[in-house]
Amino acid sequence: MKNEKKPLSKKVKIKCQGECQEFKYQNEFYFNYVAENYSVICKECDKTRKRIWYLENKKKADKQRKAWQKENYELHLEHQNKYNNSAKGKAVQKKYRDKMKKEREEKKKKICLKV
Repeated sequence: MKNEKKPLSKKVKIKCQGECQEFKYQNEFYFNYVAENYSVICKECDKTRKRIWYLENKKKADKQRKAWQKENYELHLEHQNKYNNSAKGKAVQKKYRDKMKKEREEKKKKICLKV
């Protein structure tokens, strides 16, 4: 059946065709639903490859992201709200608020010292 993962085999190892060139278990590779098989690059190498591309093409990536957000505004808001209401999102918001509070206090101290 199409768009269905093949069962994972913990015993079968596949050689990664990415940077690491290591033999890894099937669950360490992404499943390609179009080709109906597993990727030849492991998740770790794929993540590294994507990160390098982003750092080299930051302006292009940001432009693409903003265009997607504009075209899919409702979906973007849905994703944003889901993240903001998650535990991770709330922790990031709290960390940011604490950082801003600390910066405001330091700024006030500098102003008080000048006067």
